Amino acid sequence: MSCWPPLTVPTPITAGDANRIAELIDRYADLGLGGTDASLIIIAERLGVTRIATLDHRHFGVVRPNHAPAFELIP
Repeated sequence: MSCWPPLTVPTPITAGDANRIAELIDRYADLGLGGTDASLIIIAERLGVTRIATLDHRHFGVVRPNHAPAFELIP
């Protein structure tokens, strides 16, 4: 799913998201993935978004989401 125009509606983190956030932080501990990036990843998974606008290619280029083989990073 492409997200253009960019998603501008606040998307809450639910109580059910906490386990997936913790899983991502643990899985990518060597990378130093933090809660903010993990939260963005689970929101993308929930919404089916595969295209991410970020300069943080170090984190988002390595993480493999549940819903796609990889994120498409722009720029």
